[in-house]
Amino acid sequence: MFRILVGIFSLFLFSQAAFAQDDAGLFHPKVKQLPNGLQIVVVENDALPVVKAMIWYKVGASDEVVGQSGIAHFLEHLMFKGTEKVADGQFSREVAAVGGIDNAFTSWDYTAYHATIPPSFVPRWLELESDRMVNAHITDDVVNTERGVIIEERRMRVEQSPEAKIGEQLRVSLYGNHPYNTPVIGWKNEIEHLTTAQINAFYKKWYAPNNAIIAISGQVKADDVFALAEKYFGEIPASETKGQKRQRPQMAPLRGQTIIHYQDPRISQEKVSRYYRAPSFATAKGNEAYAYMLLGELLSGSVSSPFQKRLVLDQEKTYGAYAYYSGESLDDGSFILGANLKKGFTQAEIEQEMVQILTDFANKSPEEIAPLLEQEKVKLFEQTVFSLDNVEYPARTLGEALSTGESVDDVEYWKQHVADISAQDILKVAQKLVHRKAWVSLYLSPETQTDGTSSAPAQPMQSLGKEIR
Repeated sequence: MFRILVGIFSLFLFSQAAFAQDDAGLFHPKVKQLPNGLQIVVVENDALPVVKAMIWYKVGASDEVVGQSGIAHFLEHLMFKGTEKVADGQFSREVAAVGGIDNAFTSWDYTAYHATIPPSFVPRWLELESDRMVNAHITDDVVNTERGVIIEERRMRVEQSPEAKIGEQLRVSLYGNHPYNTPVIGWKNEIEHLTTAQINAFYKKWYAPNNAIIAISGQVKADDVFALAEKYFGEIPASETKGQKRQRPQMAPLRGQTIIHYQDPRISQEKVSRYYRAPSFATAKGNEAYAYMLLGELLSGSVSSPFQKRLVLDQEKTYGAYAYYSGESLDDGSFILGANLKKGFTQAEIEQEMVQILTDFANKSPEEIAPLLEQEKVKLFEQTVFSLDNVEYPARTLGEALSTGESVDDVEYWKQHVADISAQDILKVAQKLVHRKAWVSLYLSPETQTDGTSSAPAQPMQSLGKEIR
């Protein structure tokens, strides 16, 4: 949620009186749930004559049957292949004909379909989405043709990217028995053997109103959207998953320290990163997730932050350094330290330097941290003051939150959660990381050229993976 909501409000919101007001919410959505379980969230915004329309299914790569990896992403592709009423590709052609764009993405916890469209197209969009919720054209011919497309996508996205390739091994090491260890796109050998029957079974189980969220923001009226949703989705029955909790294994404890060394000629420079497990916004106790979020910002979010000042500016050992909290997931996430090395320094040296910076920070007094924390809060609230007029943010933020175990209120009152974080809260989570006995480190290196040099700097590897679009 944080990556979308980096600051929304200006400095005056820090007053306790402002937080106590009834209108202190973020997007002020209007919400309805149909008898069949479909959740509908609408944010009215007349700033621009445009609408962001999204439908989120609470199913992703982590809900797949063992041995059927990639099926959630495979189904995402097939949802564009038409129904009995709608021809292959017609959905996107209709959106484009009114000047809109549409796409979809799959993650470990959800699959989402989205369109940016004029307000007049909202009824047709809802009709089209309701049709493919239950009538997707999934046949042997369609599956076998698309299988080749997906395998080629995997080759381009994963096999030709050293970071993505070793990132798969990294997830296995970090998440162990939990299905976050599985790539969203799937393992190639399992994609090759997915059957039409398996895909249809997955589709019938998960693609149903009780497992879906419609999130719409822009120039619409909530009551109109509710009525249209009732018209097009109201008669679709709930699936067998209604009332059931998503079943996933509990993460086994992470034990010991793992270092993954990986060399590849396509890597442009040496990089080092350390991954700790951390609770997500959904699994954290109290406001702990917000403390991890702010800790990352305090460590590396500005040129005066410890990571930037010490490693980049003062010592000039790295091209870039970062501390990053990844907590937008249904189950536990991660906290990451990382850097891109300059020539002459070793990965082990820079890793220990990063840990020392974290340790030094954790040993500070609350009095030292408090003014820095308040400055960071001000910065966060000010940075995205204009994002309230961005038509995508409300639908994206609310949809993701509801798909990963959070509530509308968690989004609406996030600024209160941030404001409530104290210096002691920050130091507590920092000290937890310092005292961790288990983590996974990744050392990426180019194959050294004959003159002992390597190529130019590249972007840091900050996360374990991305949504597959």
